[in-house]
Amino acid sequence: MMRMNVGNFLLIVCMLSLCLPVLAQTEHQEIFITGKVVDEHQKPIAFATVRLSETIAGANTDANGNFRFPVPKGKFSSLRLSVSFVGKKTVEKLLQAAEFAVPQVISMKDLSLTLEDVQVTAVRKGTNSNSSILFDLEAIEQSQAFSLADIMNNLPGKLSLAPQLQTVQTVTMRSNAQGINAINNAFGVAIYVDGIRVNNETNMQNRSVSQRGIGGSLITAPDANTGGGGQIDAAFTGLDLRDIAIENIERIEVAQGVVSAKYGELTSGAIFIEQKTGRTPLTFNLNINGGSTQTSLTKGFNLGKKWGALNVTAGFLNSNNDPRDKVKNYNRINTSVMWTNYLTKKLKNSLQVSYDRKLDDRKLDPDDDNEEMAYAKSYNVSISNRMLLQVNNELIRSVGLNLGFTKGKQDTYKQFLLNRAPQPIAMKDTTGIYEGYFIAGNYVAEEQIIGEPLSLNGSLDVTSATYFTGNIVHNINLGVTFSLSGNRGEGVLLDPNRPRWGIQNDQTARPYNYNSLPDMINTGFYLQDNIQGNLFDRPYRIGLGVRYDIQNSVGTIQPRINLSYSLTPSLELSAGFGVSTKAPSMAHRYPAPTWLDIPILNLVKIPLDSSLYLVYTRKVLADNSYLKASKATQLEGGIRYTDRWFNTSAFAYAKWNTNGFNSSETFNEVTIPAYGYVDVQGGKPRYFQTGDSLRYNTLGNYRITNGLYTADYGLEWMLQTKDIRAIRTSFSLSTAFSYSQFDDRGDNRTVSVDKTIIEAGKPAWYGVYPAEKRRSWSLLSKVSTSTHIPKLGFIVRFTADIHWIETTDLPGKNNIPIGYLDEHLIYHPIKNFDVNDPDLGYLKLVADNASYTTLPFPYANINMQVAKEIRKNLRLSISAYNIFNIRPQYYNEVTRSRTVFNSPLSLSAGLTVKL
Repeated sequence: MMRMNVGNFLLIVCMLSLCLPVLAQTEHQEIFITGKVVDEHQKPIAFATVRLSETIAGANTDANGNFRFPVPKGKFSSLRLSVSFVGKKTVEKLLQAAEFAVPQVISMKDLSLTLEDVQVTAVRKGTNSNSSILFDLEAIEQSQAFSLADIMNNLPGKLSLAPQLQTVQTVTMRSNAQGINAINNAFGVAIYVDGIRVNNETNMQNRSVSQRGIGGSLITAPDANTGGGGQIDAAFTGLDLRDIAIENIERIEVAQGVVSAKYGELTSGAIFIEQKTGRTPLTFNLNINGGSTQTSLTKGFNLGKKWGALNVTAGFLNSNNDPRDKVKNYNRINTSVMWTNYLTKKLKNSLQVSYDRKLDDRKLDPDDDNEEMAYAKSYNVSISNRMLLQVNNELIRSVGLNLGFTKGKQDTYKQFLLNRAPQPIAMKDTTGIYEGYFIAGNYVAEEQIIGEPLSLNGSLDVTSATYFTGNIVHNINLGVTFSLSGNRGEGVLLDPNRPRWGIQNDQTARPYNYNSLPDMINTGFYLQDNIQGNLFDRPYRIGLGVRYDIQNSVGTIQPRINLSYSLTPSLELSAGFGVSTKAPSMAHRYPAPTWLDIPILNLVKIPLDSSLYLVYTRKVLADNSYLKASKATQLEGGIRYTDRWFNTSAFAYAKWNTNGFNSSETFNEVTIPAYGYVDVQGGKPRYFQTGDSLRYNTLGNYRITNGLYTADYGLEWMLQTKDIRAIRTSFSLSTAFSYSQFDDRGDNRTVSVDKTIIEAGKPAWYGVYPAEKRRSWSLLSKVSTSTHIPKLGFIVRFTADIHWIETTDLPGKNNIPIGYLDEHLIYHPIKNFDVNDPDLGYLKLVADNASYTTLPFPYANINMQVAKEIRKNLRLSISAYNIFNIRPQYYNEVTRSRTVFNSPLSLSAGLTVKL
C-alpha cells in the first residue's frame, strides 16, 4: 500500500481521464419524459422507483404518482423505462424517440401467484456488477426464509438447508477456503441497506487475540444434543446473518464480482438490500420449522400529499434447538419505523428508526454435571436518514446525502464448574515480582464480555447530468464516504477468585476495559464514469471508476472497471477487473495485553493461607497500528444468452486476496532472579534471592499480522427456461465449480525442539518451517422445476442439490526447516538443509502434515416447496428439506469412522395474510 494525500489522488484520477467528460461540451437542449404510475384501480402510486437505463437516471414518483426526466434532445433513438414498487410486478417498457414527448401511463399489477409470469428463483440481473444475482420480492417470499442466511443458501455453490439458527451464520463468496482464510472471506462481505453500510467492525465479543490467536479466541456455546459447540458471537468473522430479518425487504442484490467504485470496505463481495417504502397492505407472516417460530407484521401508510408515507415493521423469532429439550434457544426481536416524504418538489427524505434485540442462550441443563451455560445477548438502536435532491440542471442531476448511526450493547457470558487442585492466582496488572495467592479449585468459573459498539456512517454522492463526447454517453458519479467506529463497553470482566482458565501457557487473563480505546476513522473518495456507446453498430457499456480509501491511516488506490458488449440482441459478453480493500476491525487493532506469569516459588500448604506463590509478571502491550487493510484483486469474464425459450449465463473468475488478517505466535526472552525459601512450621515460607538467575524463552503471545493469502478460481453457470405452457413448468439449473489455494505464507511456523536436544547444547531451540499450503475444490449443482398454475394461484417447486466433488488437500513437504531460533530467540536462516548435519539435522520433522480428504461418492439432497394463494389475500406454503429423507452413509476403514450425509427431513409451514 502507498501513502498519499487527497491531492495526489485527484491528480491520478485526472491522469486516468475520468474527469475529461466533465470538460466536454454540454448539450443544453433538453426534452422531458413524463408520466404517471397507477395501480390496477387507477389510483396513483407514490414513491415508485422509475429508471431510464441508458441515462442511468433514477427517481421516485411524487404524491400524485407523477415522474419527470430530462433527456438530451436528439441523442437517443430509444430508451428503456423500468418502474418498480413494493408488492407490484416490475414494468419494463421500451420507448421509441417519437414517444418521448408523449406522457406515459404505467399501470402496475399486484404481485400474486395468479399472474401469468411469476419469478420465484434468483436471476442473473442487477445494477452493481456484471454478475449480480437478484432476489425480488416473490423469490424472497417463496423461500420461507427465517433470516438473510436462508436467502444466501440459494446462491450458486451453496447448499439449500433448513433454517440454521443455533449458531452464528456468516456467508463466504466465491471461495472454497477453510479455517481463518474463510473467516477473512466472510469478514470481507459488505452489507448495504438502502445505501448505508452495516458496520460490524466494533464487535469485540471475543477473547483476546493477542493471548489466544484469532482461531482460539471465538466463543462457542455447547450443543446439548450433539456434544459439539457453535459460535455465538461474530467478532471479526463477518455479520451474523441470523440477525437480519427479511420481513421488510423488497429486493436483494448479491454482487460477488467487481462492484462500482462507489462502494468500499469489501474484499469478497457485497449484498445490497432495498426495503419497502410507500403504501403497502397490512401483512401478517407466520413461519414454523421444528422448534422455530417466526411472526411479523408490516404496514405502509399513506399519510397524504404533504406528509408522505410511513412504513412500520415488527417481528419476533423464537427458535429452540429441540422442541423436546429447550436448553438451547435463539430469540430475535426486530422493529422499525420509516417515514418517507418530499420536503419540497425536488427534495426527498427518508428517516428510519430501528430497534433490534437478540438472545442466543444455552440454559443450565440440570443433567449437566459441569453446570455449563452460555449466552450472547445484544440490542441495537439505529437511526438513518437518506436525502436526495433532484437538481436537474446542466451540470448536476442529483445530490444524495446518507447518514446512519447505530448504538448497541452486547453481553456475552459463559460459565463452567471446575473441580481441580488448589490454583495459584496472579493478579497484578504491571510488570514485576510479587506474592500471589492460592484459591480452592472447586468453584463455578465465569467469564463475561460487555461491549457497547457505536458507529457513524455517511456518504455524499453527486450524480452528473448526462454528458456526451461525440456519440458516447457519460454519466458521472463522485462522492466521499466516512465511518467512525468505537466501543464504550466495560470489556472483559473477570473475578480473580474465580478464573475460568487459570494459568495456561504461562498466561492468565485480566480485566480489560474497552471504554478507553480510541475510535477508528476511515474515509474514502470515489469517481465513477458510466459510459455507453456503439461499436460496429452494437451497444457497449463501460463502468470505469477509481476509489481511494484511507484505512488505519494508510491510503490505497482501487481501480475498478466493468464492461459489456452485445454481439447480437441475444448474446452479450462482459468482463471486469477491480481492486478492493477491507480495514482491520477493533478486535484486530486493540486486543488486550498479554500477561506472562512465571512461577518462581509455587508452594502449596494446608491451610492455603500458609502457601507461598511468588510470581513474576511481564505485561506485553499489543500495538497493532502497523496493520494494513486486507486487499482483493479480482478478474472475471462472462457470457449471457437470452431468447424466447430460455436464458443462460456463465462467469469465470480469478480472485487473489492478500494481506489477510492472521495471528502468529511470538516468543519472549525473560531473565529473573532465582529465589530460595525456608519452610516455616504453621506459617508461610520465607523466601530470599540466591544470587543466581533464571532465563525463560518459551513464553509466547500472538501478534496480529497481514500474513494470509488466498487464491480463488471458479466457474458459475446458470440456465433458466421460460414457462412451458403445455405443462405450466419451468426449469432452472445452476452449477458452480470453486477451487482455492490458501495459506498463511506471511507467517512461518515455529516449533520447539525436544528438551534433551537443548540440554545437549545444540544451537537451535526452535525450528522455523514454511507455512502450510492447502488446496480445496468443489463442484455443486442445483436443479429445480417450478410448476405454476395461475388460475389456481398454485405453485410447486422441486430442488435438488447435487454434490459432485468436495476435496481438500494438504500437499505437505513442509517438514524441512527454513531457519531456526537460538537460545536468545535470534533467527538464523538455513539455506541448504542437510538432514545429516549433526548440529541441525534433528530439525526435520518426522511428519510433514500431508493429508487428503475427498467425497467418496456423489449424492443429492432433494427439497420441495408448495404454495397456494387464496384471493390474493391469503397464502399457505410448505417447504420440505430432504423430502425423501435420503441420508447416504460412508464407512472409512482407515479411521473406523462413519459419515452420514444430508440432514434428516425438516418441514417448514408458512402463512401470509394481506389486508
